[in-house]
Amino acid sequence: GVPGRRDRGGPAAAGWPDDDRGRLAALAGGRPGYLVELALHSPGPDADQVVPDTLRSLVADHLAAQDPEVQRVLLAVAVAGSRFDLATASRAAGLDEDATLDALEHATAARFLDEVAGAPGDHAFCAEVDRLVLLDRVTTTRRAVIEERLAG
Repeated sequence: GVPGRRDRGGPAAAGWPDDDRGRLAALAGGRPGYLVELALHSPGPDADQVVPDTLRSLVADHLAAQDPEVQRVLLAVAVAGSRFDLATASRAAGLDEDATLDALEHATAARFLDEVAGAPGDHAFCAEVDRLVLLDRVTTTRRAVIEERLAG
């Protein structure tokens, strides 16, 4: 290692079993910084709260930097699932498709979402960690309203 610098290693160095390393990689969505935080600061593979406070804070700050309508759509699609289409996002957010599409484009530019290749209008969260943190920020009442919109 580099003198004076702590070797952070990765999931293996943090004692995570092989099976859980794949789960951590999926949660991190290809983001090395997320993977390191998950490996070093998660309470453990059997814990109820997989996302450490460091990442919760990072995602919350990133969300707070977005316009209110982008926040609204992100919170709504977090309830809808990891992957969704434009019509589902619009229904979940209670917005028309043009407003929803604008918000999805901003959320994509902010790296919360990716467009799904070969499926115009479909989007997916870049990292499941982001979706889990957003989902935790949705109140019980709002979640019920969104779920009712999606069911109807």
